[in-house]
Amino acid sequence: MGSEITYAEVNFRNGPSPVQPKASAENKAPPAVLRKLPPWFPWATSGFLLLLTIVLLAVILFLLLGNSDKMYIRPSHNATDWHCLLNRLKGKEEMSCCMLGWVRNGSSCYYFSSGLDTADWENSRQNCRGMGFDLVVVNSEVEQDFLRRHAKTLITRDRNYWIGLSDQAGQDKWQWVDDTPLNNSAEFWRKGEPSNPMEKCAVMHISSSTPPRPPERNWNDIKCTERPYHICEAKPVIFY
Repeated sequence: MGSEITYAEVNFRNGPSPVQPKASAENKAPPAVLRKLPPWFPWATSGFLLLLTIVLLAVILFLLLGNSDKMYIRPSHNATDWHCLLNRLKGKEEMSCCMLGWVRNGSSCYYFSSGLDTADWENSRQNCRGMGFDLVVVNSEVEQDFLRRHAKTLITRDRNYWIGLSDQAGQDKWQWVDDTPLNNSAEFWRKGEPSNPMEKCAVMHISSSTPPRPPERNWNDIKCTERPYHICEAKPVIFY
């Protein structure tokens, strides 16, 4: 017996296709209109950015030149004393300059750490060596007096600074970081110092109240694990 096709099935198959609603012309979005920029617009934008850059550089340079004498920042190989450089460019006789944040005396430049820049003796030395230099080596009464006088201008209360002098071998043979032994004619220990066989590193004690009576004997031996400030020494940057 053949299969029967019901009326409902025939009606469904042969019925009219569903009519898709036509989009109303009123609901169509108008095409976007592209506005053409004037030909001078890119040039004007570039000029404005260039002008803004020049103004920012001028402000930065002004701040550096106006405050470099008061700035004591951690130096780098690329930071150079701006006043010295400008004098060099003007044809003056400066053939060597200290880096920004360092102070010049004779043939050396010195960096006095400040703020939170404190560490034990070994790490303080590594901080100096990391910049290509080392802890200060005091060779004369003139150098000793300069360091003391300049350090006094930086403090408001007593402060210790590491110098490059230690007796790490523990043989009572104090030696500088450049491997030279302590010269008896250029040592400036406080009275009774060095006094403790357990204290093998030297600091320069700077008093905020001591009157300037050179030469001040202000070296003291302390434990190498203590964390005072430090003084680095470097040679000036040479220009040819």
